[in-house]
Amino acid sequence: MAETGLGLAVYDMDRTVTVRGTYTPFLLFVARRTRPWRLALTPLALLAMAAYAAKLISRKRLKEINLALLLGPRLSATDLAPHVEAYADHVIATNLFAKAAARIKEDQEAGYRVALCTAS
Repeated sequence: MAETGLGLAVYDMDRTVTVRGTYTPFLLFVARRTRPWRLALTPLALLAMAAYAAKLISRKRLKEINLALLLGPRLSATDLAPHVEAYADHVIATNLFAKAAARIKEDQEAGYRVALCTAS
């Protein structure tokens, strides 16, 4: 990629670049690969989602609860890294809008630095 100094191209990720959201699928993906027994806690995650829908908890709290339920308290960044890479490959292969992927590629080839941003 040639550095032309054009700047930064920023894309919103979930449901803009990706067809579907990525946070909960990421948690399930990593849980399956690292601690499959935690998938038995999925009904509790669904209860947390219902509590969020009923406005009993915040979105931030929902994400904290689901992270704790599905991944647990002691998964280090080092241990998580290969699963993040594998999930990114999975998303690229199965969950991108073709037009968004093409536009990102065009921006990269034009010399823009590309950043994907998400509230997740």
